[in-house]
Amino acid sequence: MHQNANNALYALRWGFVQLKSQKLFSVTLNVLGIGYVLVNLAVLILLGYYLSQHSITSLEEVTQIGGMTLFIIASAMLMAVGCLLIVGGIQHYRGNTTQRVILMGVLFTSFYVLCLGIGSALLRSQSDVGAVLLSISPVLMMVGVTAYVAPSSLFKIVGSIVGIAGAIPLAVGIFTLQPLSLVFTDWDVLFPGPFMSMALLEGVAVILGSVAVFTHSLLSERKEKSVSQALLSLVGIIYGIDVFIGPLVLSFGLTNLLWKAPWMPPLNGAPYFVYGTTILWSVSLLILAIGGILLTLSSFLEFMFATKGMSKLKL
Repeated sequence: MHQNANNALYALRWGFVQLKSQKLFSVTLNVLGIGYVLVNLAVLILLGYYLSQHSITSLEEVTQIGGMTLFIIASAMLMAVGCLLIVGGIQHYRGNTTQRVILMGVLFTSFYVLCLGIGSALLRSQSDVGAVLLSISPVLMMVGVTAYVAPSSLFKIVGSIVGIAGAIPLAVGIFTLQPLSLVFTDWDVLFPGPFMSMALLEGVAVILGSVAVFTHSLLSERKEKSVSQALLSLVGIIYGIDVFIGPLVLSFGLTNLLWKAPWMPPLNGAPYFVYGTTILWSVSLLILAIGGILLTLSSFLEFMFATKGMSKLKL
């Protein structure tokens, strides 16, 4: 009887930890959402300033304007993704389903990458492998999502396979191209990947995430679903570390530029609002980094819960 009481107390404590983990994940989504909205708001303002410096005098200028315009649209799309993260965090906190929010987030993200890919090709004014891959991969991702949301389990498997086919060129494109460096050419900073994190881990998270979704489509209706949950949590851990380090490095680089602004380009002689927007960019990157820490922690807790469930599986 004493053993049963200890087991009941252990189960109660474990359930309490799970409840706190769910609340932490909701807070994480909100912090990440706020970070992405503010970061891309700053990027959008700076892109608008650089766009205003161009005039339609030649075909090359037209392509540059077209590329920057697509980058501005991309920034707006990622701001929308940030808003969806906030909405998803609130719904998750209330215990409501977030499937529609996730679907919209994937579609907006795919359109964001598509705009980046085409915009990068226009800014380079020549064929580039990274830009081509960033243009192809989101199309495959959107096709995969369309198939995955179908009620048929077969379509879910097919959709997840197409998603893997889109994730591979996306990862390679992330490795080979830093889109922001095409606009901020005279900014001596280490620009991150498309999602403001380190390109290497960003690509790994994209591939591993698509594999985790494929595994989830196979095991979602079986007791082994804890395996797919463990994989998804592992993706969260990797991306959380990535979102912590990448924005932190860029924030330090921007702070260095701000410190040198009185006597060195690119901020020397720039309008005051450009200086202020760069400060906003640097500070909002720190918010994104905090979200990365929270994502790592919450994903690690979910990974523990998933492995605990896996230990109960009968082989």
